[in-house]
Amino acid sequence: MPRKVVPLSSLASWFRIRREELAIKMLREHSKKVFNCVTELVHLVNLIMDGGDSDEISMSIKRINEMEHEADIMRRNILEELCKGKLEPSEREDLVHLTKRMDAVANNANAAARRISILDYKHVKILGGSFVKMVGDAEKCVRKLLETMEALRRGKEVSGLVDEVNQLEYEVDQDNLALRKELQSKTCENIGPFTAITLSNLIEFVEGIADSAEETAEFIRLVSIKRIQTKR
Repeated sequence: MPRKVVPLSSLASWFRIRREELAIKMLREHSKKVFNCVTELVHLVNLIMDGGDSDEISMSIKRINEMEHEADIMRRNILEELCKGKLEPSEREDLVHLTKRMDAVANNANAAARRISILDYKHVKILGGSFVKMVGDAEKCVRKLLETMEALRRGKEVSGLVDEVNQLEYEVDQDNLALRKELQSKTCENIGPFTAITLSNLIEFVEGIADSAEETAEFIRLVSIKRIQTKR
């Protein structure tokens, strides 16, 4: 019985689909690593507020730095994988931008941890419960972003989830404003200009986590719309 010959066009399509599936799987693992960075930042802040052991705090900072570095390596691997495949240019471009936007979330988490590493922990504690809430809300924002990415992967509707990410990002903005107003009313002794600026930068980087999550979610909405239009 003669062997069935697979047309080259079908074979090319098969490889393109498999390459895209691999890239999306890698992107999924990358997003989990990014989320772990943010989760560890929440743990770090809680450790400091609860008066945790300095060695444990240092280890938490180190873990965030290592995870962010691992996320960078994963991002580069994804980009290399995308260059190998015969993806449509628009598909490749979308996945590249999505990866870079997600990586910005981890970058902000690591930047926040680095600011903590150069501060006296007693000065971080000045930020109090309002800062704990802000970091927790930023984590919720990134968690919802992961749900949005999973919905995109499964071909489900993402618009409602993107709106939820936007709402959570707004909550972080409000946390930022409330925290700064609260700090204005406090009398903080023995805090020099450098410490004050570093604390302000710390707050900004936490806000940056939510901002990056929102930007990524909006890009996912755009990708989803493009997919729907392509199918028509």
